[in-house]
Amino acid sequence: MSDKIRSNTATFLKKNGDERKMNFVKLNDLPKEFLSSHLKGTNRKTGLSEGMEIVWDIDSKGFRVFNWNTIVGEVIVSEINTKKILDSNDKAVV
Repeated sequence: MSDKIRSNTATFLKKNGDERKMNFVKLNDLPKEFLSSHLKGTNRKTGLSEGMEIVWDIDSKGFRVFNWNTIVGEVIVSEINTKKILDSNDKAVV
C-alpha cells in the first residue's frame, strides 16, 4: 500500500445556497482495506443525481456527498499521507 493518497479540496454550493469547502478523497482513491472496513452493501446503487458523488470527508472523517454541479472556483488536487485517512477511529458505514 502506498504512503500517499490523492486528496481534493473544493468549494461547492449546498442546496440552501451556502458555500461549503471540503477536503475529500474520492472512493476510487481510498485503499480497499479502508473501504471494506467502512462500507456495507457495496453492490447496491446509490441513486444519486448526476454530478453528485459520495466521497470521504477528511476533516469530518465520514462519507459525504459532493456536488460537482455547483463547484465554486477550482478543485485543488494534492497528496496526503495515507495514515491520515486510515487513522480514522470512526466507523462510518453507508
